[in-house]
Amino acid sequence: MINIELFSQSYSDFDQEVINEIINMFFEDYPISLSLIEKAIDVEDANLLAQSAHKYKGTVGAMYDIELKELLQKLEQKGKDNDLEGASTLFAAIQANSRILADDLKMLIK
Repeated sequence: MINIELFSQSYSDFDQEVINEIINMFFEDYPISLSLIEKAIDVEDANLLAQSAHKYKGTVGAMYDIELKELLQKLEQKGKDNDLEGASTLFAAIQANSRILADDLKMLIK
């Protein structure tokens, strides 16, 4: 879930058009990121998992979703540790939280 207060403070100097562009960049990126994470889990590629989770964590961080960012940090660490046990469960939570974030962001587009 997006932290509206942090998001608003961070982007307070931007006009709505720029904010819309930032949000639209998230919408373009997140399905690709989720797909890469899912692929990494499916083929048991810990390096790809760490890289994909790290990249998406940066995107999510810019949207101020702290819970989702923490889940991605855990998944990234699993990849770094070459420990894929429980990665599918974490990924399911990441997918669910990503949908919530997307819904929250849709409400911010004007």
